[in-house]
Amino acid sequence: MRRIALAVLAAGLWGCGGSDGSPSGPSSNTASIAVTLSNVLKAGQTEQASATATLSGGGSQTITTGFRSDTPSVATVTDAGLVSAVGNGLANIYVVSGGRQGTRNLKVVPDLEGTWRGTHVVTACSGTGFFLDPVMFCGGTGFSVGQSGQVSASISQVLDSTTQSFALGGLNFNSATGMIAPDGSTSITTTVISDSPTIGIQLTIRLSSSSAGVAAGTLSETWTALGLPGTGQLESSFANFVRVTRTVSALPAGRRVLPRSVADAMRLMQ
Repeated sequence: MRRIALAVLAAGLWGCGGSDGSPSGPSSNTASIAVTLSNVLKAGQTEQASATATLSGGGSQTITTGFRSDTPSVATVTDAGLVSAVGNGLANIYVVSGGRQGTRNLKVVPDLEGTWRGTHVVTACSGTGFFLDPVMFCGGTGFSVGQSGQVSASISQVLDSTTQSFALGGLNFNSATGMIAPDGSTSITTTVISDSPTIGIQLTIRLSSSSAGVAAGTLSETWTALGLPGTGQLESSFANFVRVTRTVSALPAGRRVLPRSVADAMRLMQ
C-alpha cells in the first residue's frame, strides 16, 4: 500500500508540469514598466511619480519602490518616487523591476512667472544711413556705451512656454511667446511701431535664470525709419534684473506708449 501511495503522489506531481518538470500555467514575468510623471517641472517643484508593470501573462502590478534619477543635479527622487526639481536641465527618472526598466524623461526649467524690474546697460551702438550723425543715434543726445535705462517685464508661464511683455523706460513692446530651453534660457523677438508709422524697433530679448527670482540676459535692437535708408543697432545687457512679485501685472500705467519719431523713441527709452 505504501508503494502504491508513493507512485500515485509522484505521478500527480509530475503531471502538473511540463516535460522538463517546470511549473505550468500563465507566465507572470514583467513585460514592460510605465512611469507616470509630468514631463516638465519648474525648479523648486515636487511631484510624486508612480509606476505600473505590465505582466506578460496578463494583468498589471503597481511598483512602489526603487525609483532613481540619472542626473541628481537636475532632479532628485526618493526610493518611493517623490521627485524634486533642483536645477535647469534634463533628467531621466527610472525604476527597475523584474528585469525591466521604466523611464520618464523630465525637463526642469526656471520659474519665470511674475513681474520683473531692473536696468539694461548699453554695450554697443552702431548706425548706418539715416542713423549716422544727423540723428546722433550713437553718442551726443543718443545712446552711448555704459548708458543705462529702466527695463520691466510681465511674464506668464505654462510649463516651459512663456508669454513676455517688456518695457524699456516708457516704451512698451508687443508681447511675444517663447519656449524655455533645457539650459534655462529663452528668447523672444518683439516690435514696437509708431502709429504713423515713422519709426519701428525690433527687439530680441535673450533671458536666462539659474537662481530663483534672479535673471540675466541681453537685448538686441534694430531701429528703422520709414522711407529712410539705414538702420540703428543697439546692444544692451541686463543688470539687477529681479522678480518683484509673482503676480503678472500690466506694464506701466497699463497703456501703450508709441513713439512718433526717432527722437521721441530715444527720449522714451532714456
